[in-house]
Amino acid sequence: MYYGVFFARRIYRFWKTIFNFLIVFSILTHFGCSIFYQQEGHFINNDVALHYIEKGKGPPVILIHGILANSNLNWRFPGIMQRLSKNYYVIAMDLRGHGKSDKPYGKEMYGTHLVNDVCKVMEDLNINKAHIVGYSLGGFIALKFATCYPEKVYSVTIAGAGWEKSTEENLKQLETIYTSMRENGDCTPLFELVGMRKKGLERISIAIGNWYFRKTNDLNVIADLLESVPELEVKQEDLIRCEVPILLIGGTSDPMCKTIPELSDTLPNNQVVWVNKGTHLTTLFKKGFIDSIENFLTNNK
Repeated sequence: MYYGVFFARRIYRFWKTIFNFLIVFSILTHFGCSIFYQQEGHFINNDVALHYIEKGKGPPVILIHGILANSNLNWRFPGIMQRLSKNYYVIAMDLRGHGKSDKPYGKEMYGTHLVNDVCKVMEDLNINKAHIVGYSLGGFIALKFATCYPEKVYSVTIAGAGWEKSTEENLKQLETIYTSMRENGDCTPLFELVGMRKKGLERISIAIGNWYFRKTNDLNVIADLLESVPELEVKQEDLIRCEVPILLIGGTSDPMCKTIPELSDTLPNNQVVWVNKGTHLTTLFKKGFIDSIENFLTNNK
């Protein structure tokens, strides 16, 4: 019995690793140059130029991607932008430091500027109020936006993220991540944070991920952004006062979502959806992810 369970677990881990590898590989082969050079969109020419793409008609929905990604990779590739655009006017922005947006150096160029950039996109499009959907880093930005600009949102969806606090342990872990990027051009500590491990076959996925993200990002810029992330922390008293409808989506196998229950207990108006066996890489691709967003938007027009 013991050996059966042991080998079953080994087989599960093997195919889980292969699946993660295939996701990384399929991104590269399916998109080719389109990830390196995104489809045409629009620019807001402020002190930092911001790029965004738009699709569909209806109530506005603003999509905010995660770290090292862009509007195409986070939202178009998994089919999320296409699905939502059937009933909504969808705007997917490239965060400063990413995609086709400007990539300034210095941690002072990020932090709460990432939140205010969402306002700039809305102002450029004459949008007074919108649904906000953020994934991973985009989730932290969306949560901060909900507490800073509640009058500008119909609802907020936070996915692949929870409630990150500036504890000594978290700050030390964050420093390890951005120092590794800045000094070694290595994203491995970040990959490990989201659940990947540098052992066995997962080393292949990490190696490909490192190669790809060096090609598509300036890791010194990303390090500056990550160093500024503590500015995005939301205090408990601000969460308690936030009455914006908030949807929290987490993968059951995503370590980035471990603080969702605590966040849910603190927010006065929220609901939680768990995506079974979703990892930080795979949750976006599971049917339950987009279904839950659509249902939530429909109920909060």
